[in-house]
Amino acid sequence: MYFLVRKIKHAIHKFLFLPIIKRTALKKCGKKVYIGENFRVNRKRLSIGDYSSIGSDAFILCTNADVSIGKHVVIANGLTIITGKHRFNIVGRFISDIGEKEKEPTDD
Repeated sequence: MYFLVRKIKHAIHKFLFLPIIKRTALKKCGKKVYIGENFRVNRKRLSIGDYSSIGSDAFILCTNADVSIGKHVVIANGLTIITGKHRFNIVGRFISDIGEKEKEPTDD
């Protein structure tokens, strides 16, 4: 029974959720791309090349920068990629008090 439920879950992911993810969450998606279950991306700034795969539970946080994954790339389960950095060169101010408008182009 367990194996049947697992196969049904995998089929739902492959045929229902995966096409929706590729169409709505990605900037560009190549041929034969596999995306594992529970994949999360926060903005439509991710491009994935042909024959690449992203493992289950991976998370890609795109701030203002685009993320490009090339062809024939394999990303492990649970990997996190975060673009951008904090501006830390303003003396006397906390990082949490610095807004998007104060970021420099090199901060992303």
